Amino acid sequence: MPIKFYADNDFNGKIVNGLRDRGLDIIKAYEDNTSRLKDPALLSRSTELQRVLLTHDKHFFKITANMQKKRNYFHGVIFVPQVLPIGDAIRDIELIAVVCDEAELLNMLKYIPLK
Repeated sequence: MPIKFYADNDFNGKIVNGLRDRGLDIIKAYEDNTSRLKDPALLSRSTELQRVLLTHDKHFFKITANMQKKRNYFHGVIFVPQVLPIGDAIRDIELIAVVCDEAELLNMLKYIPLK
């Protein structure tokens, strides 16, 4: 099953557009009318939709660690540093979407770049 993505409130729109241009399935939180949700609720929403959350927010390191510790299920998070060039972010997210199985991202936080 192809990986689907859910971009949080502040995720770079240029990256989203680049991923869409490559045919990836991605929605932004505001498109889902959830732009006012706090980070844990956004992660719950992305999990409910079976989408991997894309974020620039470092708070997700703590949120996902706590969820893993409590053995709470989430659909996966990819952290993208804001300083990463847009083209590199698009390339790495697309690579994850192509080579990873959806199950490989369950309950995981991935950090890019993938070097």
